[in-house]
Amino acid sequence: MEKLPIHVACAFDRAMAVPALLVASSIKQTMRLGRSVVFHAVAIDDGAFRQCGLGARLNSEFFEFALMRAMPEQMIDVDLSRASIKSPASLFRLMAPEIFQDVPRLIYLDTDVIVCKPLDDLFDLDLQGHSIAACRDLGMIALSRTPSLFPARSALSIQADPSSYFNAGVLLMDCAKWRADKMSGAFKKMAAVEPPSKFLLLYDQNALNFLFQGDYVRLDPRWNSCNCPDVEPDDPEATAIIAARSDPWIIHFAGPQKPWFVQPTTARYEKFWAITAASPFRREANALWMRSIPSRLVRVFPRKAGELLLTLSRCIRRVETQLSKTGGGAFDAPLATRRGGLSFISVVNGAPDCAAGATRRSKPPPSAKVSPPAPKLFPKSMTTS
Repeated sequence: MEKLPIHVACAFDRAMAVPALLVASSIKQTMRLGRSVVFHAVAIDDGAFRQCGLGARLNSEFFEFALMRAMPEQMIDVDLSRASIKSPASLFRLMAPEIFQDVPRLIYLDTDVIVCKPLDDLFDLDLQGHSIAACRDLGMIALSRTPSLFPARSALSIQADPSSYFNAGVLLMDCAKWRADKMSGAFKKMAAVEPPSKFLLLYDQNALNFLFQGDYVRLDPRWNSCNCPDVEPDDPEATAIIAARSDPWIIHFAGPQKPWFVQPTTARYEKFWAITAASPFRREANALWMRSIPSRLVRVFPRKAGELLLTLSRCIRRVETQLSKTGGGAFDAPLATRRGGLSFISVVNGAPDCAAGATRRSKPPPSAKVSPPAPKLFPKSMTTS
């Protein structure tokens, strides 16, 4: 019997359009041939919609990049001014089963994940009569044990059993049961009655936990491998949690340390850039990494941040102008050949050597036309960490 196509959805605004493209690329790179995958890319603003037109590069016989523009009436109207994630894109998952009426089940992914294993086993999982499957949020559960971290404790207080609090970054949804149970309508009613302050920083995730109250199938932690703290010895999932660190099936870069904001110093971040290097969006990803340099410089050189930012912006404009004129290579970011514990930024025409963790200039074939070298961003004496 021919299996149903795997349906995956991801919602994003303009700021997260490139990461969404990389999520789709990671799925295509790891998928099993012979079974179709439909990636529903949901842009919530015009900028995201225009930028993700690039997703058509992924279309093939078994992979479809289905781009759509979310309409305001499809979203839940909630004040996110106090939320840690202020983008309305985070709320789309609460309405997704209603939007995709012809989809029997759906994998919903955040934009800060990469997929390292075919999604067949996740999509075909027996939901045992439940509407969703998810992984426990071990980070929030651990943070709740710290008395000073009120938001984490408050988030878990909405659960009758705090140990069942789950992370909403990776969800398997039975859309038919969700619609039969009128869950989206329940979220709309809740948004009209409950003050947003009740759910504090993580509105969408806390709202899901509030309504489901542990009524979900627990996924193997490898399907949502976050940067979690040490495992409690008596945790029934301790073995699987430890395995998730060494053999993640989906890596979730939850929190502020996104891979396009920081230097790749661990295997998780190196995996992200290896997948990026093999994607058709390498240039866009590297440009995103370059644009994040000012915020890193402010942390490293707070006293001279203004002067550095001005110099940096001029350098980036010169590099972008040079590349646009020559059609030369892309920025090779995260880049980082490390010297004495510090790293320096370089612009090269060759592809990064992800296995070695260093960027090297590739030699063009003798017959190839060599583009003029791009200008250096910094003098040798200027380094960042």
